[in-house]
Amino acid sequence: MTRRIPGGIWAVLALLFAALVIVDYRWLGLTEVVDQRGGDVMLRQLAKARPVSNDVVIIDIDQRSLEEMNEYAGSWPWPRSVHGELIDSIAKQAPEAIVFDLLFNELDVFRPEQDVALADAVARQKNVYLAMTLNDNGDGAPADRLPKSIGATPLPGALPNARVPLMLPLVLLPHPEAMRGGLINFNADADKTGRHVDLYRDRNGWRFPSLPARLARDLGWAVPGGQQVMLNWRSGWTHIPYVDLYLDSQRQHPRRAANELRGKIVIIGTAAPGLQDLR
Repeated sequence: MTRRIPGGIWAVLALLFAALVIVDYRWLGLTEVVDQRGGDVMLRQLAKARPVSNDVVIIDIDQRSLEEMNEYAGSWPWPRSVHGELIDSIAKQAPEAIVFDLLFNELDVFRPEQDVALADAVARQKNVYLAMTLNDNGDGAPADRLPKSIGATPLPGALPNARVPLMLPLVLLPHPEAMRGGLINFNADADKTGRHVDLYRDRNGWRFPSLPARLARDLGWAVPGGQQVMLNWRSGWTHIPYVDLYLDSQRQHPRRAANELRGKIVIIGTAAPGLQDLR
């Protein structure tokens, strides 16, 4: 005969299990780790099955670009007119958008004319987007004095003069109407791995869009509800070294295809290990 476990023991076991769940949830985080690691494995497998994107092209400031551009632009950071020249060249191909995953929040006090050249190039186009970050502390500027172009929106009860520690692309001060862009704050889980991206962040009663959400909204895509979305990687994207694209644009007779960036979302960012922008 099978012996039945008394109901009192079941009650004790249930209480112990509940206690373990609470302890794990508040202090240990073991189930969270298992869930995260399992999700990572599944995502790697799914990413292999998803084809390389046909919509996005990444312009890499890689190690070779740093080395070969040294002859033309000097050491990093390059004069910002270099980026302005690349914007004008890419714009001729009618891309969907040109997105800089670079911060231009500090003015070049030694070469102000180079800042002006970049600002003018951005202002000439209506589809160039620049990166911003929202700091955890600091006063910042009053929200109602921020350029409308950054896309900040007040939440119910927001104070117009609330100060927000926002790092803006100050290089565009001559053209504040062209200060399009959004936040690129890194969102890390407890193990320092980024698995989600913010759609927006709120601060002092004001809402600021992330760079992906701002771009999606302007392109007429449906933006998911909620504050975050989980990253869903694909197998890869088309990559072009910055130096290849820039030097070809300087030739009297370019050798690259004249429409390779037509209709694409062009993202310009750093890939060189020394620039420490790897996640």
